[in-house]
Amino acid sequence: MFRNNKFIDKTKEEQIADVKQWYQGKEDFVDNILKGMDCDKLPDGIGEFGRSQTNPIPVNGSGGQLMYLHRLRCRCGCGLFFHRLGSVRVSKTGAVVDIYETVCIRGKHWDILYLDLYHPRRSSIVPNGYKPSRFDKVMCMTPITFGTDTFITKFPEDLPRVLSIVYADFPGEPLARKAQELLNENNYKRTNDQVDKLKNIRVDNIASPA
Repeated sequence: MFRNNKFIDKTKEEQIADVKQWYQGKEDFVDNILKGMDCDKLPDGIGEFGRSQTNPIPVNGSGGQLMYLHRLRCRCGCGLFFHRLGSVRVSKTGAVVDIYETVCIRGKHWDILYLDLYHPRRSSIVPNGYKPSRFDKVMCMTPITFGTDTFITKFPEDLPRVLSIVYADFPGEPLARKAQELLNENNYKRTNDQVDKLKNIRVDNIASPA
């Protein structure tokens, strides 16, 4: 369910437990996530929510990024393919913000979204033009998605190969086959506007290629 365009999600306590499980042995990283602001939107954010590096989407770690993006639905009602371009340090705050390129699985809507992973829970609000998917607690147990936090040079054409590697144990092959079916059914040519956005993006740290 969603109400007033807001996510129905796990509780904050459940999301904190996820962070501790995802990053066992990385106590410093966990501490940085958990001491972040508990908020849906940064109170001092400047620019359009989710589409400006100075107004990123608060999430809880890279796993939280994947889960959040996985549950977004574009204006035509379908989910997203996505990959991480890299990160940028915001001069005003010093925060490091991750940059994701997305396209809906029908190939119609391209976007660039900015996410800040140092928060104890995921934002429950969505950027303009999106809706949250319905909440299924079982499906939200692990961050298994049609996307990756690495950089894909040939995106989205090479996404199935990457998914088969990232989720090698399970469910890599079924997920990759489904992604390939969707790619075969639709056209994924970047719009001129998306090409211009990519040219103008400043990336301080390019994501590791996959």
